[in-house]
Amino acid sequence: MSLKDLVYKIAQKQAKTRRKNLIRVLEEKGITFTAHHFPGGRNYFVDLGPKGSHKTVVSSHYDAISGTKGANDNSSSVAVCIGVIDDLLVNPPPKGVRVIFFDTEETNLTGSKAYCREYGVTDISAVLNMELVGRGNTPIFWPIVDGLQSEQFKQKLQNAATLTGVEYVPKGRPPYLGGDQDSFLCYGVDAVCLSLFEQTDLALLDKAQRILNSEHEDTNSDYKAIRLLRSTKIMQDYHSRRDTPHKISESSLQLAKQLVLSFISQKQGYS
Repeated sequence: MSLKDLVYKIAQKQAKTRRKNLIRVLEEKGITFTAHHFPGGRNYFVDLGPKGSHKTVVSSHYDAISGTKGANDNSSSVAVCIGVIDDLLVNPPPKGVRVIFFDTEETNLTGSKAYCREYGVTDISAVLNMELVGRGNTPIFWPIVDGLQSEQFKQKLQNAATLTGVEYVPKGRPPYLGGDQDSFLCYGVDAVCLSLFEQTDLALLDKAQRILNSEHEDTNSDYKAIRLLRSTKIMQDYHSRRDTPHKISESSLQLAKQLVLSFISQKQGYS
């Protein structure tokens, strides 16, 4: 089964159907998982490799905006997470990896916030979250901000990009975007989000960031920055009914998966 096939299975308009299909895929693959119930939703996570502290977390959210199938946002990332699990079951990592499927990201990150409260973060060494990885050819890591993550962590991300054969493109926080990595950053954990954009979109992202960072006061700066972001090829279908599985690229999904596996190998000191 291709990663795009998994997107077709997960990307459903009904939240209950998405959850049911995610569980079904995990069970059909014989993957052992833990359910984390919290008020308003359910997270699921899969542990791989040895138990213990200093685990690497890979995550995605499986919920979607009401009335949309949420193929790129964010069934694409769910599919990549499942692909990562498949690989790590065959080639177990030397240190623990926890793959988490968060619920209710679209409602103020409540799933990841609930996870942090329930399980804590002291056993986590790094978090690589994913959003929007089903289209595009250029990975970006965000939000990379001075003092927010350790230099060692950022070097591991750069090494992973090099190992995968792509350019390391760190970005600040794109306007209008947030993600489950933010719940971990609040606790001081090294965390970042991986997304894929088109190479031609990067100039628009940079321009939007410059508008937000401008020292000149402009009451319309947020609107201008968001409008620029929404004009990129990847964001034109964001949070809309046009975000459907047939637009997803298998090559984009495979690129994201390889980046995640490369990061894990760099973080845990093996290749």
